[in-house]
Amino acid sequence: MKKKKILFIIPIFGLIFISIVFFCDYTGMFKTDPDEQYAYKTVRAIQNEWKIQIDGSPELIDYKISDMSFRGDSEKFFVLKLKNENQIQTIKMNRIQDTDLENAFIQATQSGKGYDKMPDFTQEYTWKKIDKDNDSLFIIYSPQELKLYLLESRI
Repeated sequence: MKKKKILFIIPIFGLIFISIVFFCDYTGMFKTDPDEQYAYKTVRAIQNEWKIQIDGSPELIDYKISDMSFRGDSEKFFVLKLKNENQIQTIKMNRIQDTDLENAFIQATQSGKGYDKMPDFTQEYTWKKIDKDNDSLFIIYSPQELKLYLLESRI
């Protein structure tokens, strides 16, 4: 009787342990750098707020979060490395190149805000811009590099 009880309890604890590990990986809790943990949590918050879905756990390559001014305006920039294109299949992206979008990104880099890892606009890319009130979210995906660029601008 005790053997059956033990054989029943071990898989349950195993499932609980595996669930905790997946949760911690999903939320970025395994990251030891507090800034990187904050960046992962911010990416998840952006996904929730803007109703976009990035499946799996993309690798955070670079990020820049500007300080919020007294008016509440700020910018958040993230570069994510995807494992495959299927991670963003639920996001409807535009395939036609957009010079206004390119100029917005180029302007952000030239304004001294320190965005080092910008998309290569000479290569093929897909994009989406979402506006809500006075805020905007730019999403650019480079299929050659499997990189996803997120730029959230709050005014």
